Amino acid sequence: MASVDAIVFGSVAALGAAVGVLRRTLTDVPPRARREGHKVYFGKLPEELLSRDSKDDEDDEDDEDDDEVDEDDEDDEEEEGLMDPPVERNDDLFWLRSDDRSDKEVLSHLNAENEYTVRKCRHLEGLRKELYSEMLGRIQETDVNLPFARRGWYYYDRTVKGSPYPIHCRKPVPAGGASSATPRSPE
Repeated sequence: MASVDAIVFGSVAALGAAVGVLRRTLTDVPPRARREGHKVYFGKLPEELLSRDSKDDEDDEDDEDDDEVDEDDEDDEEEEGLMDPPVERNDDLFWLRSDDRSDKEVLSHLNAENEYTVRKCRHLEGLRKELYSEMLGRIQETDVNLPFARRGWYYYDRTVKGSPYPIHCRKPVPAGGASSATPRSPE
């Protein structure tokens, strides 16, 4: 009888754990972008799309000067390497494109994704800090690499402690300066 109670109790405990996992999973659902169809063309555009685009361009270019280069010649050169006929694809996430980064719906979706990522990775924060400090301990943060001379200039990169990116620099080679095989250190 005791072994039956242990089996039943174990099953109930396992079921309770599974319900807890399911509850946490259902309450912390990642944001999902809606899907809506949008045709995107790759290659040489069909005439009806070109005429629609050119009407928009004409509205924007009313104040242009007449002495510009003939645009038809430029268009022919640009279209030379394009696929003809064009390939049509359905991009159901096209609505997420916001060239000026001001669409409130897109921004709210991206913020929700970022918040979800932070929640899901919160338990890794200590490890992230530990790995970052270990990597910083193994590199020299303030450093200058060996410059090389090219066309009258020395080119080199330098890093500064606390800055996440290198600084790309150049310095003129002094008159009668060294060849590219023997560069001097920049000052």
